[in-house]
Amino acid sequence: MIFMKTNDLDLRNAALSEFLSELATMWSLGRALLEHERAGASPVEQRYTEREMLSLCLIEQFEGLVTATTFCKVFGLHPSQVSKIVGGLVSRELLKKSTASISKKSGRGSPFELTPKGREAVAEIKLIIGAGFEYLYKDFKLEEIQILCELTRKTHAAAKKRFTRSVFQIVDPNFLKKETEV
Repeated sequence: MIFMKTNDLDLRNAALSEFLSELATMWSLGRALLEHERAGASPVEQRYTEREMLSLCLIEQFEGLVTATTFCKVFGLHPSQVSKIVGGLVSRELLKKSTASISKKSGRGSPFELTPKGREAVAEIKLIIGAGFEYLYKDFKLEEIQILCELTRKTHAAAKKRFTRSVFQIVDPNFLKKETEV
């Protein structure tokens, strides 16, 4: 464990607080922009609902763990509502039930897996979503983009650990050691 002087810790906490406030402000503005764009598009123009996009992306990121129960937990939906979402994705041949065994921690039922068509859909969804944020970073220099990409990978890894712990109740054995180090 690395120890910092109280003054260093106070400065770090103040900087982190300021950053988190900026992040929350940017998130709320970004969500408002997304809602504005969706409000102007007809349902026919939207290939996937937000829950369908999130479902496909979750299956990609947590391969072998995501079941219908996962969607009930994450979205707070009744199983019949989840069945409609899953049924639509299955009928479009984007996902299927996995033949792999599942951990008891992730829920009842077989996990879902993406079909080749589903993997293409996730790649397309990521490009569409990513393009929606281009305006934020278009004026950054190459070095700044590279640093931002590295930092984003680290924040994604932390978010993935948190999701795994919260939703699947799977804890990394090194979790406590890593969280206490600064």
